[in-house]
Amino acid sequence: MVTLRGVQQGEPFKEPEFYDALLRIWLGPSPADWKLKDALLGKAG
Repeated sequence: MVTLRGVQQGEPFKEPEFYDALLRIWLGPSPADWKLKDALLGKAG
């Protein structure tokens, strides 16, 4: 499930494979955007 400031956005993911792929895109070893990855993980930029 995706939340924004504690509010659920849309429906929870039903397929674990889709969720895993989504996480890899933003949080994996080669993210689509390093600054966003750091922000999502709470790292100082």
